[in-house]
Amino acid sequence: MESFIHGPVLVGGDRALFSETFGRLARLYTRTRANQAVQLACVRLGRRHFSTFRRPAVSVGDWIYAVTWRDRLYAADATRARRLRRLKVAAPDGAVLQAPREITAGPAHVFITGNGELAAARDGRVL
Repeated sequence: MESFIHGPVLVGGDRALFSETFGRLARLYTRTRANQAVQLACVRLGRRHFSTFRRPAVSVGDWIYAVTWRDRLYAADATRARRLRRLKVAAPDGAVLQAPREITAGPAHVFITGNGELAAARDGRVL
């Protein structure tokens, strides 16, 4: 595969996530029984979002997450969506994570940090 700046990130046992920083594109692949790679999802930032990924995109379950240089968090359900949508980084109790900058995938959650604060997300929602 050409034009992907970041190498693939292994997700689960049979999946790999490729993300392209300047193209604002993330692709999720899985392995079939015939040992072939099949694309599960191809999501990108919309045309009106004038930013790029700060770090490689991450994936937990069927969700893909990315943080942009404009300090915004985006998410997409890999089984349905074609575009990453902006995810508000506010917890149900009203706490807000200011300027998300780093993102890390855990076993069941995505952890987002910024300005000394930490948030967790799962299934497209900030917990």
